[in-house]
Amino acid sequence: MRFRTLEISSAAEIHIKERQLEITTDDGVVVVPIEDLNQIMVHGANIRLSTMDLSILCQNKVALMTLDDRYLPTAIVLSFEGHTRQSKLMHAQVNAAHKKYMELWIDIIKQKITNQSRGLSIMGLDGAERIAEYVAMVDEESVDYCESLAAKEYFS
Repeated sequence: MRFRTLEISSAAEIHIKERQLEITTDDGVVVVPIEDLNQIMVHGANIRLSTMDLSILCQNKVALMTLDDRYLPTAIVLSFEGHTRQSKLMHAQVNAAHKKYMELWIDIIKQKITNQSRGLSIMGLDGAERIAEYVAMVDEESVDYCESLAAKEYFS
């Protein structure tokens, strides 16, 4: 049963030996059974892990997450075929038509512009009406242009 979330935040070398995660630091060696691990969060410099060990973690469905200096996730390494929903989603994304991507991108940008307008309106600042006008102008050819115009108004 996978129940452990492991955080590694100081210089360490990580190796896998006999289905055990071996973490070597200046303080000594810690050994954790791989089958106990759900995820590993890595934060800090000089943490070394080989690609073969990373592959073994993925084969055992252990997620590895890297964190930045504010402890926000910067990357997540997951098993490619480890979860049926994840696998189906990735295959669907690869096979999706460009038209569908464009429809989704237009929806995202329209919502972003709407949120910018609403934010200014809530704060009682000028420009909310001008920004809201860009939503109606967004189409496949002008989506990036309208986004930049709205952003210029918003951040001014």
